[in-house]
Amino acid sequence: MRSLVYFSFSTNNTSRFARKIKNKNEKIKIIEIPFDDPTINIENDYIIVIPSYEEHVFPELYDLFEDFFETDDNIEKCKGIFAGGNRNFMSLFGVTAKHFSKKYNIPILHYFEFQGTNYDVNKIIEEITIEIWRNFKTKRKYVF
Repeated sequence: MRSLVYFSFSTNNTSRFARKIKNKNEKIKIIEIPFDDPTINIENDYIIVIPSYEEHVFPELYDLFEDFFETDDNIEKCKGIFAGGNRNFMSLFGVTAKHFSKKYNIPILHYFEFQGTNYDVNKIIEEITIEIWRNFKTKRKYVF
């Protein structure tokens, strides 16, 4: 099963979103990227939740994600991005996720506002858990 990886700062919206996911499906492994040392190695495939901040406003966030992605083989294990933000910022909604999607060629799977709705929580749980069925379906060999 894929893991959920996230970083939360100041507003704690991504932290609240991660907690909602954990409360709804406790089997999902949730990993928070520590601000003081983002060079953690993720052992299995994962989906990452990225909050929205402009680079000139919070350049440390961009450095954090670059350090994280460039640690070991984290970039190869990332299967998609869930982009958090505020739609009131219009073209800047999901700006950080768009930046890393383009830089590392990672698909953005979904956009959500603030701490996410039930729909957003169900959507990420589906993305994380559906991989089990995809692997089962594609790797299974039929013997007659």
